[in-house]
Amino acid sequence: MSEKSYGDLEEIINKSPAIAFLWRNLDKWPVEFVTDNITQFGYDSSDFLSGKINFADIIHEEDLMRVAEEVANYCESGVGEFIQEYRILTKEGNPRWVDDKTWIRRDSNGVITHFQGIILDISDWKHLEEELKKSEENYRLISENADDLITVVNQKFRFEYANEEIHNRLMGYNKDDLIGKNALMLIHPDDQKTVMQVFRDLNNTGEGLVEGRIRQKNGQYVWTETKGTIFYDRNGQKKYLLITRDISERIRSRQKLKESEEKYRIAYEHETFYKDLFTHDINNIFQCILNTVELYSLEYPSSDVKLQNQELFNELANQITRGMNLIKNVRKFSEFHESEMVLSKVDLMEKIKNASENVKYSLMNKNVNISYDLMSNNSIIYANELLDDAIENILMNAILHNENKDIEILIKTSKIKKGDEIFNKIEFIDNGIGIPDHSKKLIFQRGFNEKKETTGMGLGLSLVRIILETYNAKIWVEDRKPGEFYKGSNFVILFPEVS
Repeated sequence: MSEKSYGDLEEIINKSPAIAFLWRNLDKWPVEFVTDNITQFGYDSSDFLSGKINFADIIHEEDLMRVAEEVANYCESGVGEFIQEYRILTKEGNPRWVDDKTWIRRDSNGVITHFQGIILDISDWKHLEEELKKSEENYRLISENADDLITVVNQKFRFEYANEEIHNRLMGYNKDDLIGKNALMLIHPDDQKTVMQVFRDLNNTGEGLVEGRIRQKNGQYVWTETKGTIFYDRNGQKKYLLITRDISERIRSRQKLKESEEKYRIAYEHETFYKDLFTHDINNIFQCILNTVELYSLEYPSSDVKLQNQELFNELANQITRGMNLIKNVRKFSEFHESEMVLSKVDLMEKIKNASENVKYSLMNKNVNISYDLMSNNSIIYANELLDDAIENILMNAILHNENKDIEILIKTSKIKKGDEIFNKIEFIDNGIGIPDHSKKLIFQRGFNEKKETTGMGLGLSLVRIILETYNAKIWVEDRKPGEFYKGSNFVILFPEVS
């Protein structure tokens, strides 16, 4: 999401955890499907599918907080679908009113997996409503020039007015075909019960919205959406103003969404199957290798060969254990959105030292010197076992992207204050090849190609960022020497201090 959107939402985010979760996780819910008719707003579908534009970025700033609060409330209430009206900005910056019908999709545990929505441009409709409120005469002038079907029916559901030109062009009817006739005669028999219920509700609420099929003069049925409003004529008689438009394209899009959802479900099941298969089989392979090492130790307890290579045997067992732990953590991380991760208090200094030792053992063939400038007092933060892998990955990155014979890494910790909060700051300062300015943010994005010549068992910097975000921590990279990126990098992490 853009900086602008976060700023506009700050007040609501501070008072509602639900909105904070929804809005700050939008980057984890990218746009995966958009119809080509998005071009009516000046955008191309690739603008959204590439992640270049987040949908929240095009919502009018005066509507943004209201939309966010409503969506968060709908998510908390457990409803499956809802409708909103708000303004979006075209690519040229012009506001357009839209009607957004959204479906909230959840998994078997009730966790939100994605949203599906159909957006309809109702700018002309909104403008028409405003004009209709001015006077009945203005209403007649506008209705004759609108692109929607506009009718007035009385309490007996008989037509008293219809904008003839549009009805003739879209449905084939003229005024003589409609005026005085019962409006229900045009409704598909299967939809009449629903329409009548909406009319009953309309009498209680003053407004109503219904989808249904309407028969054209040639006998064909088209899907339409009708918005009804009650008004009173000059004689005080109750009338119903109906504005109807063809939504055949929306119905076709909805069918495509259903097909897309089915493909999504099948793909998710396949992904889960392959994940379980991979973690199970790889874990078995590691276990077999570890068992072989242990059997060798039992078979040759006093072997000279074993004694001469005891250190290598120990390191082999250590790396196998690390690999098994990584598989376990990858499985936990893959279930991140399926269950809430449990955090507990951990000693940051202890985690740093343990991770450093593991990395040095993993790269014994490299001349690595890891030095420390740590605070004397312990620093307690909220985290879990994935923190070990995050720290190791940062160190691995510093080592593997270093062309010097002697690799130097300084790990420095301190405390800083921002506003009313205290943070534990940790810096990983290396003498590696460095990171150009244009890549400093990209390296934390999923799919970024870092041109690695060697690979490790790390989770990748994009996943490191996501892990740290679960701790409410932030990570970024700076130059070791400002303005001279080629002289090394400094990865900085801020952890909120536990009070």
